[in-house]
Amino acid sequence: CDGKYYLRSGSTDLELEGNELTNFLMRKVGKTWDEFIEERASLDDINPETIESFKKSAEDRIPSIVKEKDHKVILERLNLLDGSKLKRAAILLFGRDTQKFYPSAYLKIGKFLTEADLQMNDVVEGNLFEQLESALEILRTKYLKSEIKFEGIHRREILEYPYEALREATINALIHRDYLGTSTIQIRVYNDRLVVMNEGKFPPEVPVEKLKTEHLSKPKNVLLAGIFYKAGFIESWGRGTIKIVEKCLEQGLPEPDFKEEFG
Repeated sequence: CDGKYYLRSGSTDLELEGNELTNFLMRKVGKTWDEFIEERASLDDINPETIESFKKSAEDRIPSIVKEKDHKVILERLNLLDGSKLKRAAILLFGRDTQKFYPSAYLKIGKFLTEADLQMNDVVEGNLFEQLESALEILRTKYLKSEIKFEGIHRREILEYPYEALREATINALIHRDYLGTSTIQIRVYNDRLVVMNEGKFPPEVPVEKLKTEHLSKPKNVLLAGIFYKAGFIESWGRGTIKIVEKCLEQGLPEPDFKEEFG
């Protein structure tokens, strides 16, 4: 209407602007942000080491990928090329210098004594596979405590939060983030809780109150989720958040909360 876009919500007409409008238009053309071409990038911007590492991870779900030597062919098979152009997902997943293209596409970890008192922090950059590996290692070795238990003669270290739940929550933040936004992913560690925050609202089909029950898998970024699935890092059944709850309860921790605030 007069060059502006409006969305009806209850009895109110809301004008769509900025990222909300961009996301609306992308949905209308049936594409997610990660599927669009990154005009500034070339194959020289791809990290061959990350592709080789991915090949090993993806062997179970794409057995033939192990023998493929040509990285361009691999990117084509993964639907990360449009003609000769790289898609945004290719840079996020396999980029040599991902932050050169997307400056806010990194992760921060902080240890907080109170909401206002930051004790220490780390910035984790690189492509998404590198961020996942580094973030989990930093959390495990620097920010979280481990309890030592013995089962017979076997020594076990039990992390204060279940590793599988941490891994699942970090992956969710990386692949479901709204990369149009400028906020970084944050993992805040307090004495009595751990908070993972990423920009991006839940899709209408999966409201926040459904995350602890059976629900659809509705990826914010289709290609990112698809590649993490092929690497064997996630399933595609919408069970990730349920698994986080299960692992916490198994370890005797309170059931985690899922919240949507401030976008």
